[in-house]
Amino acid sequence: MEHLANAAHNQSSVISRIKDLVEKQLNLCVSCGTCRKSCTVLPRLRAEYATARGRLALVDAFIKGEISYSRRLREAFEQCTLCGFCTEACPNHVDPEGVLSISRALVIKPGIIEKGVSMLLSHRKGLNLTALAARLALMLLPFAEKWKKIPSFIPLVGGRIVPAVKMPPQELRQKTYQGYNPRGPRVLFFPGCFVDYAFHNQYLSALKALAWICSEIHTPRNLPCCGLPSLEMGDAGAAHRQASVISRTALELNVDAVVVICGSCGSMFRKVYPLLDPAFERFSQKVKDISELLIEHRNLLRGREKKWGRRIKVCYHHCCHLKRGMGVYSEPEELIQLNPEVEYEELDFPDRCCGFGGTMYVKYASLADEIVSDKVEDIVKHNPDYLALGCPGCLMHIQGALLSKGCTTRCIHPVELIA
Repeated sequence: MEHLANAAHNQSSVISRIKDLVEKQLNLCVSCGTCRKSCTVLPRLRAEYATARGRLALVDAFIKGEISYSRRLREAFEQCTLCGFCTEACPNHVDPEGVLSISRALVIKPGIIEKGVSMLLSHRKGLNLTALAARLALMLLPFAEKWKKIPSFIPLVGGRIVPAVKMPPQELRQKTYQGYNPRGPRVLFFPGCFVDYAFHNQYLSALKALAWICSEIHTPRNLPCCGLPSLEMGDAGAAHRQASVISRTALELNVDAVVVICGSCGSMFRKVYPLLDPAFERFSQKVKDISELLIEHRNLLRGREKKWGRRIKVCYHHCCHLKRGMGVYSEPEELIQLNPEVEYEELDFPDRCCGFGGTMYVKYASLADEIVSDKVEDIVKHNPDYLALGCPGCLMHIQGALLSKGCTTRCIHPVELIA
């Protein structure tokens, strides 16, 4: 009972901080409508509530008590991809993407299922249990060894092509790895749930590349999820608890940097954690995308690049959370072009949102698929051997869409082109 009381108090205090922050941002918005021109979902939904201006108005009305919890209100926020184009476009320096991210804790009331999922994501044993259950379920499905097509009769995710789930192999279960550069930085490497349980090639490539430039690489096996899914489901208390565990671990290890390979985790760490609690600011300042750290030490990478034995054509997709959430956009492209065997070609619309959006991918599949179709069309036009991108969620969505179209382009992380 004491644990439940503490959790309730934690949720209440986090929501109080979020409410104050949101009200300050709302005071900056003049409802000019500039955000309408850049919105990813507006052309599909064609409704004012689908814009940043419309959603901010809903938050304002909710805080003032003019509207209350409802299914329609929840849907209005869940149908936002959090792509950040609105923040980029706002002339008044409002951060709609940040506001809409944290304000889900205000307008979405988590139910028993959401609370249960958050509980599983808050502990390593819960993550392992979830991954094991997903692995057993996917083993029953036919398709390629690495990707599985979910039967259409399955609710929410029917028809999706998803990666096979695997428990981390033994070589990825260590807590510390020694690097080859004794003068290099000491880092905590946070792979994120997708990489930990599905994309092990990214994990291995990241460890190999980091070993070239670092003196020590810490990979604690007791860390929870980054907290983004919990926040998207409205459980700010769970997100705060997950943030507390991760930030405390990093600060106790006294590492020089916290390295991520997932743009969504990185955006959560760097941008959202300080919004949840100013106490996380010190941790957030240490966060780097792996491409940032590798480019800082690019001299140690030359001559070690992965050998493909042929010229390969590569395009790059700017993931929203990586580019607009973390502010990382040139480093991944620079990293890709370090490999002399790569023929780099830019997409027509390299930073167009793919429509993954976490909750949207699961609950609003038709909307997410409509958005990704534009991205697939761009990729097919250029027909690269590989599409590089820095977010496993985007990778899963885009690769699934490409496979469903019979396209041979394979999606990989930029670090896989180097190590």
